[in-house]
Amino acid sequence: MGNRNIKSEDTAHSSGDQGSFILAVRKDTAAAQADNGDYHPLLVDSTGKLHVTTGSGGDASAANQSTIIGHVDGIEGLIGTTNTKIDTLDAVVDLILTKAGEIDTAVDTIDGVLDNILTKNGEIDTAIDTLDAVVDNILTAVQVMDDWDASNTARVTSAPASPVWEQVTKADDLANGATLDIIAAHSDGTTLYITDIIFGSLENAKLVTFEDTSGADILTFTTGSSAATAPLTPLHFQTPIKIGAADRGLRILNSSGGNINFTCTAIGFYI
Repeated sequence: MGNRNIKSEDTAHSSGDQGSFILAVRKDTAAAQADNGDYHPLLVDSTGKLHVTTGSGGDASAANQSTIIGHVDGIEGLIGTTNTKIDTLDAVVDLILTKAGEIDTAVDTIDGVLDNILTKNGEIDTAIDTLDAVVDNILTAVQVMDDWDASNTARVTSAPASPVWEQVTKADDLANGATLDIIAAHSDGTTLYITDIIFGSLENAKLVTFEDTSGADILTFTTGSSAATAPLTPLHFQTPIKIGAADRGLRILNSSGGNINFTCTAIGFYI
């Protein structure tokens, strides 16, 4: 009768097969049960799991398996956190791309402003060149006027000047504070300019005031201290005196404190 406990290689399992029962010793905590080199039973824990040794020397216990599962869960948590951070990073990248587009638009706007500034600078340069030319013309004209001498003439207005020459003799005394027109007021819209006044009186040291016909003072002078030696007082104005506003004339005011008789000649022009 053959040995039924011996099976051929790769023989399929079938119900009713028989074999030798292998005994194992329960040992909740694995520990040596024989001396080194002796035969040793297989050891199982309280649940019948076989004690085996892992690569790191520890038992393949449920505690070690739980630790592995905990590590796997931790890894899965880290992967989830990484995915969240990747999503956040994607959002940040999208925002950067959006801002980059806005920056490009702003740069285009700035370029337009700079172009306008450069255009305005060109216009300002043109205006300055024009102003320089005007100033040069003014300086030339001033230099010409500065160079005038007795042989030169100048027309200072486009309106024609009308000469005026008036002589007034007051044989009777002119009372103190009284006035007498030398050149009467006019009404043609022109302005009177005086170039010369010749005043004569045999009374010396008399205070005389010239006014326009509205009463505004023009000038004041005193006759000579000796009428016998200086009966005439000639006054010449290299720059003609403007007599007030348009249509006003020239008059004399006796400011001497006493009566005075005199002759007066006024020379000028209307413009």
